[in-house]
Amino acid sequence: MPRRFDIPEQHCPACGAVHSAVAPTEGNAMPQPGDITMCVRCGFLMSFGRGLVLRRLSLRKLQEAMESPDVVLALKAHASVVGDPEKPN
Repeated sequence: MPRRFDIPEQHCPACGAVHSAVAPTEGNAMPQPGDITMCVRCGFLMSFGRGLVLRRLSLRKLQEAMESPDVVLALKAHASVVGDPEKPN
């Protein structure tokens, strides 16, 4: 079972989902400021700031993230499980 880390309870800036824990996608390392994460409800990409507070990505950081095959794969996996929030059921 993947390791889980508690973070300060906070809301996704896109959909409002409550986040209070994260699970690393590779290894068992605690997330660090600057690491990218994704909302499990809507797929919104964010980064961790100081104190593991979730922050919106700047446009430049979002563009860099979208060049990562790992990020693109994670977004595709999320969409295949959760679906496209822009499309009605």
